[in-house]
Amino acid sequence: MPNSRQETLTLDQLQPAQIGVIVDLDSDNTHLKYRLQSIGFIPGETLQMLRTSPFGDPIEVEIMGTRFCLRKSSARHIRVRRMNDDA
Repeated sequence: MPNSRQETLTLDQLQPAQIGVIVDLDSDNTHLKYRLQSIGFIPGETLQMLRTSPFGDPIEVEIMGTRFCLRKSSARHIRVRRMNDDA
């Protein structure tokens, strides 16, 4: 059975225009998990990395038709499976 950690990456590792599906919120910080879930970052949702700021932090993503800017420190806790590997 394949290890899902090898097939996934964290949201901050997606490149602009790449699409991913959220696999897990990988954090022991319950406040962070609750905050991310409350704005739509839940397993199974599709998102798109839109861009990074000029200095690389924060990043802008779109999920469920809404755009969010997230710190990389938060995005590192969102595990995704890349959907367009050929991009």
